[in-house]
Amino acid sequence: MPEVVIIGGRLEGCAADWALTQRGITDVTVVERATVGSGGTGKSSGVVRCHYGVSSLAAMATRALDVFENAEDVFGVDVGFHQTGYVVGVGPENVEAMRAPLASQRAVGVRTEEIDAAEVQKLWPVADLEPFGAFAWEERGGDGDAYRTAQAFAAAARRAGARLREC
Repeated sequence: MPEVVIIGGRLEGCAADWALTQRGITDVTVVERATVGSGGTGKSSGVVRCHYGVSSLAAMATRALDVFENAEDVFGVDVGFHQTGYVVGVGPENVEAMRAPLASQRAVGVRTEEIDAAEVQKLWPVADLEPFGAFAWEERGGDGDAYRTAQAFAAAARRAGARLREC
């Protein structure tokens, strides 16, 4: 019997598998009913961001972003991450709710700041920004290929000794 069993070979399960192997726990088996990344992971839009209202989530996402930015060094393959930045736009009624977590996000390493509509218009010249009251910009955000990322995590975990059982 393995020391750890992870149910589900989606991105989260494969990432957890890899993270355990990085900590020396290699007696891990991932059980997936189909194939790695074949469910929701394979259909994900792949937004990569650290802009979260909860500091612990922002901190976790920032550590994960380091992996995305260095994926070729970490995994030996391109995981399809494109660093384009990430903009959050809110209506006038939500301006304070958007501003409130910016300082705590920066405190955990998120590079985020409030920007004005003119700066957003430069990024998306055809966007209708009239309904928005404020914007936050996260320079390190972007989009990624969740399927390729799950495959990279799974392959790296296998190389470290973990097992994957696709049923």
